[in-house]
Amino acid sequence: MQDREKQIFFALVEEHVRTGELVSSLFLSEKKGIGVSPATVRNILADLEGAGYVTQPHTSSGRVPTGKGYRFYLQNMLDEKGLNARDHAKLAGSFTENVANPKQRVKHIAKTVADISQEAVFVGFMPEEVYYTGLTYLFSKPECTDMERIFALSAMVDHLDELVSELFFYTSTSPRVFIGQENPLDHECGLVVTRYHIAAAHPGIIGIIGPKRMDYRKNISLLNALQTALTF
Repeated sequence: MQDREKQIFFALVEEHVRTGELVSSLFLSEKKGIGVSPATVRNILADLEGAGYVTQPHTSSGRVPTGKGYRFYLQNMLDEKGLNARDHAKLAGSFTENVANPKQRVKHIAKTVADISQEAVFVGFMPEEVYYTGLTYLFSKPECTDMERIFALSAMVDHLDELVSELFFYTSTSPRVFIGQENPLDHECGLVVTRYHIAAAHPGIIGIIGPKRMDYRKNISLLNALQTALTF
C-alpha cells in the first residue's frame, strides 16, 4: 500500500473497531488529516477491496476490514502502544491481590483481563480443564446478538474444553493472533492467546476471544503485560 492508502485504511480499521459500524467514504474524507474528497476515498477503497483488504457487505454501504486487512493492520501497527496507564495499573493491581492458590490467582487475573479488554477470556489448565469469564461482553457485541450467532457461540462454549486442548499445539509464550477463518474456536471471531506457567501449577494457556474487529493491539499488549508478572 502507498502512504495515502495506508492512512485511509488504518482510519477505517480503527473506526470499525471502535464502533462496529460500516465505515463510509464520506466519514473518512472528513476525518482530520485525510484531506481528500469522498470520490478519491471511494476510488482508494475500491482498490483496497479489489486487493482483498476491505469488503462492502451491501451495495451502496460502507466497508469493513477483511481478515487479510486485519492481518496487514497488525503487521504494520504493533509498534504502537495498545494499553493505557489506567489499564496497566488495573492489571498490576490484580497481580498483587493476595491469592495463594495458583489456579485461583490465574482466574482472578483472567477476570481483570476480561474487564479491561471488554471481551470473553478463557484459561486452559492441563489436562482439559477450562475456566472462562466475560461471556456477557461477547454476547453483547452487535455481531453476536442474532440467534444464529448465539447458537454458534453457545456451542463453542459447550465444547471449549476440547477446543482449548487443541490450542496448546498452536501456542507459545508469545501472544498469537487468529483472525476469522484462522480461528479454531469460531471462524467469525478473533482470538489472541498465549501460554503461561506459574510456580506450583501446570502450564496452561490464556486467551481473549471477541468479534473479528476486536482491539488486537490492546489485547496483545494485555497478554504481553502478563509476562511481567507471571513466569511464562
